[in-house]
Amino acid sequence: DTPVTSAQSSTAPALSTPASGATGVELLAVLDWADVTGVSGYEVQVATDSAFTNVVRSANSLVASTWTVSPGLTATTAYHWRVRALNSCGGTSGWSAARSFTTRGCVNLAAPTLSSPANGATGVALGASLDWTDVASASGYDVQVATDSAFTNVVRSATGLGSSAWNVTPALSNLTAYHWRARATDSCGASAYSAASSFTTTNVCTPVVASYNATLRAPACGSVCGCDTGPTLVNGRGTVSGGVEPNQPNTLGATCTDGSTGTYHADESIDRVSLKTVDQGLITPGKQLTVDVTVWCYGTTDQLDLYYTTNTTTPAWTAVTTAQPCTAVGAKTFSIPVTVGSTTGQHAVRAQFRFGGTATSACVTGSYNDHDDLAFGVVAPVAASASSPAAKQVQGRTVTAR
Repeated sequence: DTPVTSAQSSTAPALSTPASGATGVELLAVLDWADVTGVSGYEVQVATDSAFTNVVRSANSLVASTWTVSPGLTATTAYHWRVRALNSCGGTSGWSAARSFTTRGCVNLAAPTLSSPANGATGVALGASLDWTDVASASGYDVQVATDSAFTNVVRSATGLGSSAWNVTPALSNLTAYHWRARATDSCGASAYSAASSFTTTNVCTPVVASYNATLRAPACGSVCGCDTGPTLVNGRGTVSGGVEPNQPNTLGATCTDGSTGTYHADESIDRVSLKTVDQGLITPGKQLTVDVTVWCYGTTDQLDLYYTTNTTTPAWTAVTTAQPCTAVGAKTFSIPVTVGSTTGQHAVRAQFRFGGTATSACVTGSYNDHDDLAFGVVAPVAASASSPAAKQVQGRTVTAR
């Protein structure tokens, strides 16, 4: 980039490359312009007309004075582009003088070379990180993961990836052999698939740390072997002194509230909820889970109840166990066996921690009572499905584009 030390925030950027009228520009065109001092970022527009009435690619809040257009453009097409600077107060400069360029024609894309995991690798994580070489002139990549070398049973796939790497999602099954391949794409079509590579997944489940789901109003994971709220997501209770619970009450639909009387870690609270499959594999119908609930016990009058539902939208709670007692003051982890429901979809467990009373429902209210839910995905066993799930996760450089 070419620094412009005398520019002010109101100065429109000067476009650098591609040169005006350039031809043969790659579909992932690299646009570059002169730095403008005193600005907080840049906005870029790419259009098919000089009046910018048909903006087909854009990016905003770019920190650097360069942008690689994404998704890739169409071959043998004329485009116009322009940039303006943004300041921290929400103002903008005028747009730069526009430039035009024409993208390259169609070319024969080379097949990628698979990098990792190494062919024949074992102990690969269930959310395997797949990586392959960049292909010159490619604007995207497709990936397939199958249980057979002929790829007749593709169990995971992704299309249109913007970088040459992908974390497989949903997670795979444990101790299972898989084959995978990738190909390069652009607006003209796709290359041949790479030579396939194989790997075998691990037999060790590391629970995924849940995130707060604003729709469910509770912590949730996707399709995984285990799910964990971690040390902070539900730690505390209501608005109790010294231990306000984040996103309280962390129950489905926020329909079961917590008591807020007392003091953190002097009185009752649920501090963590974690679950994982006994066989260390993906959570599927009928499997056995171990649910660990860590609480702070006020005394031996405190009791833990655990409930299960196969529907997080309109939950019908079934008691797994009730009245599990605290035996002393302080932290205690209850480990409870649970059988996964018979249907696929999003299921949940609810931990209910009570100061006395009885478990008359999955939402017994009380000044010292705490309730926390944990939602998780239940999917059909990988070998039973030949479909290609749509969920994708791209690794690599992140750009703000639409």
